[in-house]
Amino acid sequence: MMEETYQNCEASRPVPMINLHGTADFVVPYDGSGEGLMGIDSVMQYWIRLNQTSDSATVNSFTYLGTTIEQYVYEGGTNQTAVEHFKVLGGGHDWFDLDIEGANTSELIWNFVSRYDMNGRR
Repeated sequence: MMEETYQNCEASRPVPMINLHGTADFVVPYDGSGEGLMGIDSVMQYWIRLNQTSDSATVNSFTYLGTTIEQYVYEGGTNQTAVEHFKVLGGGHDWFDLDIEGANTSELIWNFVSRYDMNGRR
């Protein structure tokens, strides 16, 4: 029953989305290998389509303590929604201890979600 509910879950409006995911995550593999899992590329495509953002991302790259982080930003969606993905190269299934331009993981998430209300971009 749970799987059926998940598969039929559809958002009724644009929803801004931020995702941080490590490429070496063994619990939720980046490529989606594993029973019932989607790869992160497919997950991102779902949110890009739902929000009707640009198909092409602005890509930034950061290095923190020897770890490379790629940021993909898809903008221009309905109600100015955006989709952002931080790809942590070699990162596992963790709450990442990052510092990207002075912002830690919690601040990155807050800085993203605080730009929106229920109607889209503030």
